[in-house]
Amino acid sequence: MTVSSTSLVNTELMRFLTDPTADALALIGDWGSGKTYVWNDVLNKVRKAGDAARPGYAYVSLFGVNSLAQLNVAIFQHSEGMKNGTKSPLEATGL
Repeated sequence: MTVSSTSLVNTELMRFLTDPTADALALIGDWGSGKTYVWNDVLNKVRKAGDAARPGYAYVSLFGVNSLAQLNVAIFQHSEGMKNGTKSPLEATGL
């Protein structure tokens, strides 16, 4: 029996979003390959089930990021709350 790459990606995303010890995850693939779609699909399933292991996340594209400082800004700007009623870091600052 062969496990599809889509199944492996879904499993790993689910593990990442529900594991409180997971730090970072990189989705790598060609433009238009469905990275954002699969992320949003699994994220919505985890949110609906109430299984999120952390209060928030940041979804950042590295396209056009040329320095660590730019990456830090992008992470801050794209932070999202995971659980109902949780504010992202940007929302919490009132900016």
